[in-house]
Amino acid sequence: MPEAREQTLPTIADGGAHVLSLPREVSMQAKQLLQKPVAELGPFKRVEAAKITGVGLWELEDTTWQLKLSATMYIERAGNQLTMRRCQWESQQWEERKITGALAMVQLVIDQDIVEVFAGDGQFVMTARYF
Repeated sequence: MPEAREQTLPTIADGGAHVLSLPREVSMQAKQLLQKPVAELGPFKRVEAAKITGVGLWELEDTTWQLKLSATMYIERAGNQLTMRRCQWESQQWEERKITGALAMVQLVIDQDIVEVFAGDGQFVMTARYF
């Protein structure tokens, strides 16, 4: 993140700027880096997206769902495409990230202002802050 943008973070006033991501199990398989949450985090709760209540470790196996984490963060899955939409704090413009592929089970690690998405048995990972 460029320094000028970093200075606009809503958490700068509290002395925080960056994401300290959770520990991951990292491996290589067929020349591809795989990332999974470490087992020590505890079990993920398998639910439907509509039953996600906020902070927690969640697993979603449905192939179509939409999740609103806040007024500024949405995640949705439509078949083999996962889309994360986030409103940028400084410009109020929406940005979008997508992953497409054999997603299989989707795991979400949701904290107060951070979400981590793991899909495709570790092939796809996204991390984002939201305010």
